[in-house]
Amino acid sequence: MDEKNEIDAMTESGLDEPIDPVEVEKELDDGFDDEEDLDLSFVEKVIGVYIAPVNTFKALAVRPDFWGALIIVSLLMIAFGMLALPKTMPFQEALAVSSIQDMNLPEQEETETIALTVKITRISLYLGSSVLIPLILAVGWLLGTALIFFISLMQGLDTDFKRLLGVVPWISLISILSQIGTNIIYMTQPIADAAQLQDFRFLKPFSLIAMVPESVDLPGWQSIILSTIDPFYIWALIVTVFALEAANRCKRGQAVLTTAISTIISLAIIAGLGAVGMAVQGG
Repeated sequence: MDEKNEIDAMTESGLDEPIDPVEVEKELDDGFDDEEDLDLSFVEKVIGVYIAPVNTFKALAVRPDFWGALIIVSLLMIAFGMLALPKTMPFQEALAVSSIQDMNLPEQEETETIALTVKITRISLYLGSSVLIPLILAVGWLLGTALIFFISLMQGLDTDFKRLLGVVPWISLISILSQIGTNIIYMTQPIADAAQLQDFRFLKPFSLIAMVPESVDLPGWQSIILSTIDPFYIWALIVTVFALEAANRCKRGQAVLTTAISTIISLAIIAGLGAVGMAVQGG
């Protein structure tokens, strides 16, 4: 067998076969019988993220939808946040008052400052649990999508910011389940004192930090990372692979690598900012 025939035989057997972008896009279309299968309704997208993420994100990659995710995630966060707020607000106010009392101000000044602080705390909690939610989500998604976009570019993938922004927000439908579960605990279990609302073990009952004994004192950044990782976080990472595979029109291994790099960077940023915040609060 001459060299040309040997190369042809290897190609036919699937060996040393280059990645063909056309074939990759063709694979992304698998599972759809016709064009109508790509046109999912709002309800189909929401349900599909949970029960059929592969096909759902393929459809979202073709028809990106940022606003649909913003609406559903915002409504869920606002609804469960407002339901838990009446129970947590007195303790949040107590924390604010305690910080003022630690200043040892003159009695009259302390009374006035406490009254103002309580009022500001209430307004902040209501705003943070309602109208600010969509803005916070939008900014977070834009930053997260930008990070993934640049990581994808560095890998030479067929990426597109619009496609990514149309799929990344829908991943939050998975990760938000952790916060919903925590808010349900707020509403159904007693809160011992205000300090409990600063305890990661109470705030993140489904995460790895809940498995660490209270006698173990961890550095701030370690506590933040452990409190971030829970079953919903892992589920969201798996779904992220499907989302990036569709949006970047790449092989699954490339999507796994992009997810891993962006996750490591994100955790480092979260831990760093969280540790600084804890240091400032403690100081």
